[in-house]
Amino acid sequence: KKFSYRMVCFDYPLLLRKLHDAYTRIDQLQGKRVFGTYFRVGFYGTKFGDLDREEFIYKEPTLTKLPEIFNRLENFYAERFGTENVLIIMDSNVVDVNVLDPEKAYIQITYVEPYFEPYEYRYRQTHFDRNFNIKRFMYATPFTPNGRAHGELHEQYKRKTILTTAVHFPYVKTRIQVVHRTQITLSPIEVAIEDIQKKTTELAAATQQEPPDPKILQMVLQGCIGTTVNQGPLEMALTF
Repeated sequence: KKFSYRMVCFDYPLLLRKLHDAYTRIDQLQGKRVFGTYFRVGFYGTKFGDLDREEFIYKEPTLTKLPEIFNRLENFYAERFGTENVLIIMDSNVVDVNVLDPEKAYIQITYVEPYFEPYEYRYRQTHFDRNFNIKRFMYATPFTPNGRAHGELHEQYKRKTILTTAVHFPYVKTRIQVVHRTQITLSPIEVAIEDIQKKTTELAAATQQEPPDPKILQMVLQGCIGTTVNQGPLEMALTF
């Protein structure tokens, strides 16, 4: 152990890389509090035993991307069940267990955000307040009556899934089981209204930013006025 300790101490290239990574991360988080990134993870298949059809909220380090947690969990369970037996479900749709292969282990991973009722924003005004003592999370799934995820404005629905965990984050564990779920379906006009409200909030934040950032403002304006994803506010006005 003493030899390996000395080897690590004098491995200056490794130390340099660690320091470089640390300072790079600090630069990326400049001016930001380091909170977590949250993901919903669902397990499907008898290979998981008691975890079959259970879902959890995972708290990951800030800036963690979906591919990172995909790879980590896939590799972890591949060592237990074999690479050929572990499959990742890439979408956020409701899983129909009747069409799954009973010999396989399925993992569904979805990015989620803390969810608050409108009245909660009165006392959760800071970034810290909205990342502390939280136990409800939400993810949205767009859909249309014909089965496609995206369509025209008049046929674009959205399903919001709200998950409640057993205890609040932050916690001594970074994985907490989901004990309750609620689904809310937004009609096409409600989806359009929500999009307009979101863009209005982004525009207000960009114009009030100190110091001003012209690039951010330009990006927000392009997304508000020249958007092609949902055909823009003019098309919304004509449709509804």
